[in-house]
Amino acid sequence: MKLYSYPASHDQANHPRQRHVQIWRPESLMQSEVIYGDFTEHRFAPHEHDTWTIGWVIGGANEFKREKKQFNAPAGTLCVVNPSEMHTGGGRRMSYWCLMPSNALLRMAFPEIEFSALFTTRAVVQDMAALRAARCMFETLLRSGDALACQEATVSALNAVLGSGDSRSVLAHSGDNGACVARASDYFMQHLDRQVSLSEVSLAIGVSAFHICRQFAAQVGMSPGAFVRSRRVARAQELIRLGRDLSGVAAACGFADQAHMTRLFRSIIGCTPAQWRGID
Repeated sequence: MKLYSYPASHDQANHPRQRHVQIWRPESLMQSEVIYGDFTEHRFAPHEHDTWTIGWVIGGANEFKREKKQFNAPAGTLCVVNPSEMHTGGGRRMSYWCLMPSNALLRMAFPEIEFSALFTTRAVVQDMAALRAARCMFETLLRSGDALACQEATVSALNAVLGSGDSRSVLAHSGDNGACVARASDYFMQHLDRQVSLSEVSLAIGVSAFHICRQFAAQVGMSPGAFVRSRRVARAQELIRLGRDLSGVAAACGFADQAHMTRLFRSIIGCTPAQWRGID
């Protein structure tokens, strides 16, 4: 599925009170819920949740109340509701993707603060940094089975939406940032033959997942996921030079399968592994 709005010609009259909902609980997001909803002529009764709801509206608009205030989140914006905050939602036409983060995921994204210190007055988010981060998160969750990429995109989105702007949160980090990148890089390289999640690396080196992402961007110029992908391809090049068969190379370098290796190899090197074997 793609995160695009429905065409303007979508005929609401032919779909009275239509409801379509799908729910995922990706293992990489620690029992968080990812929800896709498509509603016509539906309004949610007042209710609350014990965690945040971060919704990316992709069609129509979400006409909702948060506590006693009325809001309208059109397609292309985010709607955000704090935990235990009474709210409604829906309207004539609305389709959206929604993240409801678990406590475990929130602890990974915000390890230095209490959840009670995390609060936003923004019900409708329109700033470009948060929108880009949220879109990247939902697209990554849909298209990637890589736990590192999914956690990386989700931590970045949570910090962009809940950890900036008028949100009350303070992220304090200590220690040498160069050492953080070095230790994370070493851990990735030692486990390049398998999938490693951001939460695993964070626990192993004692640094928050968000800080790892931020320091890789600042010092390496790429995300941890991009670093790992580039290192996998580099190791694959070395093994292909030694004459290893391609399926064995894919397994040794932590790719899901040979096709996965071929896609990444082509995107980084510009040719397939088979072509590389003939060229080198």
